[in-house]
Amino acid sequence: MHIDEFDILGENERYHLVFTEGNYIDHIIESDIRFVLFSLFLFWVEVSYDPLDNKITGMKSFATGPLLDRYSNSTDSY
Repeated sequence: MHIDEFDILGENERYHLVFTEGNYIDHIIESDIRFVLFSLFLFWVEVSYDPLDNKITGMKSFATGPLLDRYSNSTDSY
């Protein structure tokens, strides 16, 4: 699957793919929001989670760029 095909899927389908087919890579915490990076097929997906509300607040897919770069210096661990 290509990133364009992923992006046109419905929200529930995208979450299902990320959480069943994606590989956890890393996470970072910024302003009490946890951002979790997954690899999926030949691209990346970042899922944002608000632990105070216990809710997933978003998902972004990308191939490269600043979103990926911010994980290169991550020192957080689960």
